[in-house]
Amino acid sequence: MAIKVLAGKSLINIVSGFAPQIKKDQEKEEFREQLEQSVREIPGEEEIILGADLNCHVGETAGGYEVCHGGFGYGLRNEEGERMLKTLESLELVLVNTGFKKRDEHLTTYRSGDNSSQIDFLVVRKRTCKNVRDAKVIPGEAVAHQHRLLVMDGTFAKKRKRETTGKKLQKIKVWKLRECAGEYRSTDLVYYPEIS
Repeated sequence: MAIKVLAGKSLINIVSGFAPQIKKDQEKEEFREQLEQSVREIPGEEEIILGADLNCHVGETAGGYEVCHGGFGYGLRNEEGERMLKTLESLELVLVNTGFKKRDEHLTTYRSGDNSSQIDFLVVRKRTCKNVRDAKVIPGEAVAHQHRLLVMDGTFAKKRKRETTGKKLQKIKVWKLRECAGEYRSTDLVYYPEIS
């Protein structure tokens, strides 16, 4: 699912995704292909914010994927995580919530009993990463059963320039007024009273 939002001068594509479970390899491959096609259809000048349950483990460290992994993930990488990282790297997308050093409580997006993992991600274009100030999980808040709320702070809209009328306003040259002030003082001023 995707929507486009116009913010300032920026067009932001907000995309939601859900990858199939690990045991369904064919469906997972179709998901990655569909994700890749969807991202490639979005013009390069437009922003992308992808929020998705990728159902994979990308691991704690970047391990060769510094382009798309920030180095502060959670847990061990699995085969599905490796494939997803390759896909994201080819699309020049970055897993935002692996870019900030956090306690485990603020990294784990899925919890079931004693098991916890990081399978939900926020993803943006590589060039947009500099606009992201923070990303973390809100402990205790659940969006869906077992999935925890993942948030991101950033600036994604380009500011609009103030529109002018086309004319450049001239500055008042106060120093020139001082030069000719003497001339006005020396002239005889004629006073005309108001006529009632």
